[in-house]
Amino acid sequence: MSRGQYQQENQQNNDLFEEYLNDLPDDEVKISSQVEQDIQQIVTEKNQKTQNRVRNVGIIITGLCLALGLNLYLGSIVKKEPDVPVPSPIEKPQINVPTTAPISLFNGMVIDAHSSQNSDGVLGTDPRVPEMMIKNDYYHLPVPLTQFMLNGWKVGQQVIESQTQDGLYRIHYTLTYLDNSTTLEVDAVKSADDNVPSFIIVTGIRDTSGLVELPQGIRGGMSEDELMQILNDSGIISTTTEGGSAEKTMTVNNAVDMFSFQSYNIDFDLNNGTISTITMTVE
Repeated sequence: MSRGQYQQENQQNNDLFEEYLNDLPDDEVKISSQVEQDIQQIVTEKNQKTQNRVRNVGIIITGLCLALGLNLYLGSIVKKEPDVPVPSPIEKPQINVPTTAPISLFNGMVIDAHSSQNSDGVLGTDPRVPEMMIKNDYYHLPVPLTQFMLNGWKVGQQVIESQTQDGLYRIHYTLTYLDNSTTLEVDAVKSADDNVPSFIIVTGIRDTSGLVELPQGIRGGMSEDELMQILNDSGIISTTTEGGSAEKTMTVNNAVDMFSFQSYNIDFDLNNGTISTITMTVE
C-alpha cells in the first residue's frame, strides 16, 4: 500500500468514526471521546518510544562507527623500529696462495710459496710430505714468513735461539692471527744481516690448539687409535718415546730433498691417549 492510499484510507476511517459519534447519544459520545483520547495517548506514547528507540540506535551506530574509524586510523600508523647497527665481521684476508708468491733466500736457493709438491694449494694424502692447512690456507715447509703475514698473521714476538756456523740465525716467532684470539709458534732462519721478512723462511711449526691440519685429517685432539689407524693404513712407521704415566711422543721421520733440507720430522705429543701438540720441522 502506498503512502497516499494509506492516508486516504485513514481519512475515510476518521470520517466514518465522526459520523458514528454524531449518531450516538450524549453520554455515549462522552465515553467514546474518552476512549478516543485514551487511544490517542497510547498512540502518542508508542510513537515517543519508537522515536526514542530510533534515537538510541542511531547513537549506538554512531559510536560504533567512531570506534571503528579510530581503530583503523591507529592500525594504519606503523611504529618505526629504531635502526640497530649491524657489527661488521672481521675481514679475513685472501685465503688462496697468491700467484706472485714472496721469495726467500736460503744458502743461495730461491724459496717461494710454491716451492714443492701440490703448488696449487691442495692438501695431499701423504702425511710424510711437509704440507698442511692452517685456517684454510695452504703451507708447504719451508715457506717464507711473509706468506703467513699475507694470510693475516702478525709477528708478536721473536727470540733468537742460535747462530749457525754459516752465519744464519735461528729464530723462534710467536704469530698472532687477526683479532689476537689465536697464536701459533714457528721456527725460522734468516741471514745474520737480513731483517726483511721476505728473506726469513719458516722451517718449523708447533701447534697446541688444533689449528694445523695434516694430510688425511690428522690434527690436534685426535685420539691415538685414530692416528695409529691412519699411519698403519699408509704404511708409515713411527717410533714411540714414553714420557709420564699418561704421556708419550710418537715420531715420524721422512727423507726429503729440498734445497739444503734432507729430512722432515713430525712429533705427536700424546696426553691420555689424545694428541695435545704437533711439531713439524724440516732440517
